[in-house]
Amino acid sequence: MNNEHENPLRRILSPHWRVLAVVALAGLAGLAALVVMSGEPKTYERESSFAIRPSDTVPNAALSDVVGTLSQPDSAVTETVVDMLGSARLRSSAAQAAGLPPTAVGESAATYGWKATRRPGSTVVDVALTGPSDAELLKMQTALSTEAARLVEDNFALYRLESLSIPAASPDQVGPKTKQTVALALILGALLGIALLLLERKLRASLAQGALDQRRDLRQRRSDDLNGDPGGVEVAIPAARRERDRGVARSER
Repeated sequence: MNNEHENPLRRILSPHWRVLAVVALAGLAGLAALVVMSGEPKTYERESSFAIRPSDTVPNAALSDVVGTLSQPDSAVTETVVDMLGSARLRSSAAQAAGLPPTAVGESAATYGWKATRRPGSTVVDVALTGPSDAELLKMQTALSTEAARLVEDNFALYRLESLSIPAASPDQVGPKTKQTVALALILGALLGIALLLLERKLRASLAQGALDQRRDLRQRRSDDLNGDPGGVEVAIPAARRERDRGVARSER
């Protein structure tokens, strides 16, 4: 009998349906993220590494001094080389080699990114190139190796630049992070679904408690009404009895 009058909403919100709702919400969030990320252009990255070495023309007597200068943590020579590898002059030469305008390559807010950094505690400088076309990145990376070595030799007679890397067969894709974004969307969608279920459970418990309180108040009122009528009768009976006793007493007198 109770099953026939079971609340349809309660059947819909059964534990199995709640789990399916969380899974569906997470799936929708992941699908939305996948659709959005599929329209984003791909970004590739190529990196070249260079080591600052003493020049082959440095006399043996001066070699220890040259090496000592490079080994200093705040070596001015190393910092200058880093600035040179990130300079607009070198970027412009690499851009021309790739058939790109110089304004297309820059440290920020440009179609192709170019960033030179020094590895902490070493004389190794890394140059990271990023952009939408790997073919153009490969051309710039090839030009970078030649132009960077020539630029250092022209400005420092005691130092040379040694390339530590060769162009990779395939670049690293650094954007968009489709897998990470979809995974994050799935997690956030599931968390949102769980939060909504907890809120629904709290609201349902609050409504059930309110209904229980109303039923308790109604039963209390009915009980008070039932107890009130017999009480009035019980008060009236002793009063009538006293009046009768008084009448009997008068007649006896």
